[in-house]
Amino acid sequence: ANVLQVYDMLLLSGPEAAVLVDWQRKGAEGHFQYGPAGFDLWRHLFEFSDRCHSVGSCESGAPPEGAVSMPGRINPVFMNMLRGYVWTLPAADLAALRRAYAAAVQVLEPTPCIQDRVDEICRGWDGSVHAVGVHKRLGTPEVAACQLSQRAPSCEEFIARARKLLAASSANQRKVIYLATDDA
Repeated sequence: ANVLQVYDMLLLSGPEAAVLVDWQRKGAEGHFQYGPAGFDLWRHLFEFSDRCHSVGSCESGAPPEGAVSMPGRINPVFMNMLRGYVWTLPAADLAALRRAYAAAVQVLEPTPCIQDRVDEICRGWDGSVHAVGVHKRLGTPEVAACQLSQRAPSCEEFIARARKLLAASSANQRKVIYLATDDA
């Protein structure tokens, strides 16, 4: 949801507005466990751009005076419980929404270390690869409460669904499942 909040800001703010992201680990976060205290995940993942960058790259290391802070989602379609309804939008509306977000996030470029990691993972793939990426969230009551089904599927369920998707690919395609999870 954190990256979706950034996407909202890029889509819904004026093109002259700078979107400042504060993904600097403080150390006491309950669900943001990426890196040690002080680690700036945004700077690690994305290159600086005038349109969107880490708060840590500001001269003072803090947002400038008068900055508007948005601590939560703006687009109600993507707010926790409502997020699953986005797939029920009419096809033309969903396609238009996806195009709008895609255009808004064109300013985001991965850092060289992230691009190198992606290249390493994909090395040797050619046009005959069918890859399915899965992000399996924590199996906590908080995460389950954000699902339309009110439950968080298990890793095994995610893998079974990914395998079903891959079964539909042509026989001559290499099949790859890439699973990312917050579960230990």
